[in-house]
Amino acid sequence: SFYGQSYRLSANYIKGLECHLKAIALAEKSGNKSLLALAQNQMAHIYKDREEYDKALRLYNMAKYNAKLGVSDQMVVWPMMNMGAVFLAINQLDSSLYYSREAYGKIQNNDMSRNLSLVLANIGSAYSMLGNSSEAARFFKVAVDSALHSGSSRYLYFAYLGLAEHYNRFKQQDSSIYYS
Repeated sequence: SFYGQSYRLSANYIKGLECHLKAIALAEKSGNKSLLALAQNQMAHIYKDREEYDKALRLYNMAKYNAKLGVSDQMVVWPMMNMGAVFLAINQLDSSLYYSREAYGKIQNNDMSRNLSLVLANIGSAYSMLGNSSEAARFFKVAVDSALHSGSSRYLYFAYLGLAEHYNRFKQQDSSIYYS
């Protein structure tokens, strides 16, 4: 799966899918549901990146199901967090909020604060797209603070990107440019 993720991040999706399919087969053979969930979750990222959202959601759902059968609390959070992002991308905002809040609740009960910023940014984006500027700004502020606290430049990027899009949506160009 980690090889597949490397290929995905270099946009070699064919090689990435090959690796993920091997990882899924190995995880199924081992009977380890947490590893199976990890491989399915990682493979779904490729479909999400390619905007093949139906395939991504199908795999994230399978990952969520298998994660609940496994032993890793973290594996339960990742598919829900990613489903929230996919539903956000396809403008199904109620579903995005549902899965993002579910992930948020699980993160609150575990030591997974590194993921918190991305979930909060998803919630902020959903509120922004729903036209609730004050709730969106509140969640984005906490997302930025969380990313700074965790030291995750990747998640800080997502929080700032969400803020830039939010301010652009509400015709506040100076703020949009600043956060861009």
